Amino acid sequence: MSRATFLLRQIPFRALLTSRLLVVLANQMAGVALGWRIYDLTKNPLWLGYIGLAEAIPAIGLALFAGHVADNSSRHKQMRLTITLLLFCLFLRTISTVGTLLSPDTTLSTMLTVDLQLVVLFVSIVLDGVARAFFSPAYFGLQSEVLSKADLADGASMLSGTWQTAAVIGPAIGGLLYGIVGPTATFGLSMILCTGSLLSLKFLPRRPKPDNPNRLPMILSIKEGLGFVLRHPIILGAITLDLFAVLLGGAVALLPAVSDKILHAGPEGLGILRAAPAVGAVLMAVALFGRTIRWGYGPTLLWSVAGFGACMVVFGLSEVFWISLLALAISGALDHISVVIRITIMQTYTPETMRGRVSAVESIFITSSNEIGSFESGLTASWFGLQRSIVLGGVLSMGVTGLIAGMVAPLRKLRRV
Repeated sequence: MSRATFLLRQIPFRALLTSRLLVVLANQMAGVALGWRIYDLTKNPLWLGYIGLAEAIPAIGLALFAGHVADNSSRHKQMRLTITLLLFCLFLRTISTVGTLLSPDTTLSTMLTVDLQLVVLFVSIVLDGVARAFFSPAYFGLQSEVLSKADLADGASMLSGTWQTAAVIGPAIGGLLYGIVGPTATFGLSMILCTGSLLSLKFLPRRPKPDNPNRLPMILSIKEGLGFVLRHPIILGAITLDLFAVLLGGAVALLPAVSDKILHAGPEGLGILRAAPAVGAVLMAVALFGRTIRWGYGPTLLWSVAGFGACMVVFGLSEVFWISLLALAISGALDHISVVIRITIMQTYTPETMRGRVSAVESIFITSSNEIGSFESGLTASWFGLQRSIVLGGVLSMGVTGLIAGMVAPLRKLRRV
């Protein structure tokens, strides 16, 4: 029996996998529609950066509290409440665009209506950030509840591959739906998928709370989680590497503007561009599954992140659709390697009673890199132009990778976990 078949025969793991697939698929579809809708209303790449900032503030601000909650309450219940909030966010986005069923290009002609749309959309983004703060610690903890330590690496690879598969299908469907029938249908279908994700959680075991006999008050509990990460250079180095690489080198937030102004591909092209990194990641997931990383975990992590930065340089310089597509696909393949290694490191070195808090610290780094990175991308694009800002970010990403490789020797020398 193959490892994949063995894991998929376990109902709790299959339920977690299905729930993750559906919620990520919903978010990816809605993300394409959201980015294009806001860009369509404003025609300003800086507003694409505001999306990331609006999501990052609550996600970062609540992350440590969410980690404390995940370590001291039912992670299953926390996950259900989180996905319910995500469903409400999609509902807000759907009703904000109902007028497009009558007028696909613009909802109404008055600026007041445009302003109200932006307000509703950004309220949904802020609430989405709240949901994300609680999602990561609960999800990270649930992995350890449904997987044994021997299955963590293969399970993490399958879960990451599932995320990437959804990230392939979601943007493509989202872009096509937006181009054919507009944002309302896209957000509506996302709501249906999110509902399916919520229903899948019924098949997970419901543990009342993690078994932790040494519970601490909230402030001390949060301090303990931070201290654990700061005392372990391998964990700290791995998540810091992701923080700066994506913060500086990520260009996903600018894809609506790139598709419109540089590649002239429209919302359909945007969906394909958004899917390209995930296509590369899925192919890499298939190649890696069940195989040991032979070149050492630390060196492989560092080289994959440096390669990610190089792909961003190529993407920034390109004005040809297929070259841009290829650069994004390779960046996704390299990013998948780094994600699997980082998750394996964290799952292996983190005690069961601290998984929520350590994941919360990681989510701060990851949210900072993704959402604040989106704001940074929008800001630099408004200063230097789209292509210059992407190229500069890729170069800086490679530079930071070299700096961390020199400063964090335990990570650089890590061969196996």
